Order: sequence, then structure tokens, then C-alpha cells
Amino acid sequence: MRFGCGLLGLLFVLSGCGSAGKPCAVTGTVKYGGVPVESGSLRLDPIDKTPGDIGKSLITKGEFKIPREAGMKAGKFQVQIYATRETEYMIEPAEKPAGQAVGPVRQTIQYIPSKYNTKTTMTVELKPDDNTRDFNLEVAAE
Repeated sequence: MRFGCGLLGLLFVLSGCGSAGKPCAVTGTVKYGGVPVESGSLRLDPIDKTPGDIGKSLITKGEFKIPREAGMKAGKFQVQIYATRETEYMIEPAEKPAGQAVGPVRQTIQYIPSKYNTKTTMTVELKPDDNTRDFNLEVAAE
């Protein structure tokens, strides 16, 4: 009898009653210096043994959406946010199509600091089902 109770308890612990592994979705906003990011991208990488896929979304007019069908599972994620904008400078394109005349193009720069993308420490915890997360990025020198 004692063996049966111990085995039952072990099965309960191993099966877990947490939310990890359950599908999730997330929508929200991204602002930089209080202004909605006009155009960019957001990436959520699973960390701390969170199962599932990487979440990716374009940011359009400050809003993003990663549907449940993207394959993300509830858990903890590292957040990376990127956005570019044109400068006033005109530059020659890096690559020109063969046989085509291409003039100067407006220079485009990544303006979100690396602390929010390549050197990020931002994380987010997502629960099963639908989540809403807003990211208000501060303007600061790197």
C-alpha cells in the first residue's frame, strides 16, 4: 500500500500541474521615448527550459501580435526589439542589380539601442492563452 501511494505521488509530481508547454499568444505595443515605433520587429526567444518556438512579429504603428498558431508555449522569454528609420543622407546601394542603373538611396539606420536587442536583458513571462505586453523603451545613450 505504501509503495502504491508513493508511486502515485511521484506520478503527480512528474506530470506537473504548471502552465509550461501550453499554447500562448501575445499582443501589445512598443514605444521608444514615449512614441510608438512606426515600423520594426519583435522577437521572443524561449529561455529557462521554456518549450516551444521562437515568437516573431512585425511592429506596425507601435503594435505587434504573435498568434497562438506561431507555436509559442507559456513560459519565460528573452525580448529583442529592432526598428530602423531613414536619415537625411543619400548613399550608394551596397548591391546593384546586374545591368540596371540604380542611383543613391536614403541611408537607413537601426535606432533602437543594443540594450533592447543584441545585448538585451529584457525578459517576459507569458501565461497560457492570451497575453498583453507593452514595452516602453527609454531613450538613453549606450
